[in-house]
Amino acid sequence: MLLGYQTLKLLLSGHKQLDCPIQENYKLYLNKPTDLVQDLYDMHTGDAQLKRCYNNNNDIYQPSTLTNIHQYFNETKLIIALRHPVRLVRTEYAARLLCLPDSFCC
Repeated sequence: MLLGYQTLKLLLSGHKQLDCPIQENYKLYLNKPTDLVQDLYDMHTGDAQLKRCYNNNNDIYQPSTLTNIHQYFNETKLIIALRHPVRLVRTEYAARLLCLPDSFCC
């Protein structure tokens, strides 16, 4: 069963110009944009021309996130996946039953 970001990661992995590590990154959420940039370079696995991706489901809840994206990463493309609320709860419940870490939920 694929959960949240795993599905998005699978879709993005087919794009030859992207480098998207699976782990979540909370640096922008914590209002540390320079740390995010460092992490993106440290996590980078390939060609320097690849565009870097990161995942954090909580970014949408932090007011400073969009400000930081606008100020420091103004060419950023945001990908937002909307999910049906019942399916979201069902996925989280299944992940809890399987004892998956919180980072795998949605």
